[in-house]
Amino acid sequence: MTTIRTRHLRLALVLCCAASSVAAQATRDSAGIPIIDNAKPAWSPGREWRLSEKPTLDLGGDTAADHELGHIAGATRLSDGRVVVADQSTLQLRFYNASGRHLNSVGGKGQGPGEFRDFGTITRLAGDSIAVEMPRMAMIFAPSGAFVRNVQFGPFPEGVLQIPIVMALGRFDDGTAVVMDYPQGQRGPAGARRWVDSSSLFLVDRAGAVLRPLGKAPVVVFVAGARNPSPLDFGPEAPHASSGRAIYLGFSDQYAIRVYNSDWTLERIIRRAWTPRPLTGRDLDAYVDGWMQMWSKKTGPEREAERKEMREATYPEFLPAYSAILATPMGEIWVREPDLTGAPGCWCLAGLPTVPSRWSVFDAGGRWLGDVAMPPRFVPLEIGTDYVLGRSRDADGVPHAVMYRLDKPR
Repeated sequence: MTTIRTRHLRLALVLCCAASSVAAQATRDSAGIPIIDNAKPAWSPGREWRLSEKPTLDLGGDTAADHELGHIAGATRLSDGRVVVADQSTLQLRFYNASGRHLNSVGGKGQGPGEFRDFGTITRLAGDSIAVEMPRMAMIFAPSGAFVRNVQFGPFPEGVLQIPIVMALGRFDDGTAVVMDYPQGQRGPAGARRWVDSSSLFLVDRAGAVLRPLGKAPVVVFVAGARNPSPLDFGPEAPHASSGRAIYLGFSDQYAIRVYNSDWTLERIIRRAWTPRPLTGRDLDAYVDGWMQMWSKKTGPEREAERKEMREATYPEFLPAYSAILATPMGEIWVREPDLTGAPGCWCLAGLPTVPSRWSVFDAGGRWLGDVAMPPRFVPLEIGTDYVLGRSRDADGVPHAVMYRLDKPR
């Protein structure tokens, strides 16, 4: 799940015997919490993981109604090989067999049982049930696509939420989930031009009832505005992911990711060597020009004024350490390097890139294995033992859900 905005809402480590591995990773203890420091990747040449040259499954691109896809909000592969795609354009869950044949679609726009007014992403639960995440609630569907129940988050004690909207941060295999509210930037220090704001976190049970508060976590940088504060474009945010056994949460002002178990005990902190990359004037020119071409409807002097306003907005001096996290059921995490080429399409650093994106892979103990390049015009949504499933657009801009084989040389 993702960044905080819709413009405004935007074990110790297994010890290695080889001297080279000792130099690459080191574990230290801080108040009983292991911190895994990674200086360099562990893979030796020829051991790097890679994606297949071509997709093993390609959904979408067909003009038939059952095969044409719009905005893909999420996708997951079930244990029997079926693939479920959440199409935000039609507000449907679309089920396909392992060879790509459309089986059935459920949902659709409406207010009846199993229908949606809107939705965010989807989460595959233990047993292949599917949670469709939405503000304030989730809908649970059976592996067949049959609607099971609504899960309303709360009620919450009066005054604990910044606004009366929460969203699932991550889910555990025992049925509990962590939900978060949305910061509004109203708590900045007096006179500050830039500050970090936090979300309140809560543990909820499988029915959505609050079990206990979990404290706060930094999630976004705000900047002061003429009227209201707004999130800092390309500033640090709080990428997060869940594997079922753990939730991974960071704040990307540094390369550090915290790992929490289902009791919300901090198990370890994963760090990686990182050199901050300056955000240059050339970067900003390319971003603003791309955004104007994609979104601006203005012409003449009004267009020039709009471009000037965007170019002179406040941006950070450096890009964040990372822009997205994905977790596998095996406990590995994949961490994305920030990418500016896809930024015009989403006002973010985790959009659809025009060049290959780079992901750092960490094993279940927090060891940095190495980096994997993903194809251009592709964003992974789920990673399994031997596959990577995500969304893409072809050269004509047509949306597809595609799956690649993940090769792991031994």
